[in-house]
Amino acid sequence: MYIGEGVPQWQEGEPRHINLTKWRVPYLVGEIADTTLATDLDEKKQLYAELQIPEYWVINV
Repeated sequence: MYIGEGVPQWQEGEPRHINLTKWRVPYLVGEIADTTLATDLDEKKQLYAELQIPEYWVINV
């Protein structure tokens, strides 16, 4: 989720993909994990690190 001015806007029903050539990377990414915990702590963690996102939170439900 982006908060503040100058953030991406979507129309209802439109896919919510972020074009990082147009928008800044977020300061925080959060994942809610149930069956995806291993992926969130490995592949996604590495991806967000490569994008230089400073905060990455995973909540294991």
